[in-house]
Amino acid sequence: MGFLTNPLYAMLFTEDLMEYVLARLGVIWIGNETGIRRFRRHIPKHLFKPQIGMAVCDIIDKHSELIVKCYSELILKGVNCVGDFKYEATITTILYLEHGYNRLKYLELCALFAGIACHCFRNSDPTFARDVASASAQLLAYIINFFILKESFLPNDDWFALLISAQTIRRKIKNGTLYTRDNEDDEIPLPYFDVC
Repeated sequence: MGFLTNPLYAMLFTEDLMEYVLARLGVIWIGNETGIRRFRRHIPKHLFKPQIGMAVCDIIDKHSELIVKCYSELILKGVNCVGDFKYEATITTILYLEHGYNRLKYLELCALFAGIACHCFRNSDPTFARDVASASAQLLAYIINFFILKESFLPNDDWFALLISAQTIRRKIKNGTLYTRDNEDDEIPLPYFDVC
């Protein structure tokens, strides 16, 4: 197993991403210092870059109404424990990534989960909100590690490609061209938790 294929890298990346995005949204969340983060000083390379977090924030801003709707639907479904949230988030992930890894779709999932975590911090029990943020980081790391094992995410190339994609997404959102497609029926701007 190469140095960048170590599963800890994905977990540190997603914890850093979640912490950064939530802070930009006005929420202070720090992942468990006794968990994965205690290994941080032993990891020579940090894969999270603020540009990726800024792209996720831009996606959240672009789809804030949909994220609020998703949060509301989870509450209406009675999702009030982390086990239920993990189930809903996992089903959403499976359906959204059914055709494999895609950098834009991955960043959209990051935006959805971080946005919902933010609303949990603002409107729910703080323990539940922390659990949602942690579960979201774990699921997002699992996605990367799963696609590393399937060789759909090549760590030596795709961490950098994710950064480049994030910068491109930011530029396209700013220019209003991210979600313009020839056939609007094909547009799925963001995954969401279904009411059914």
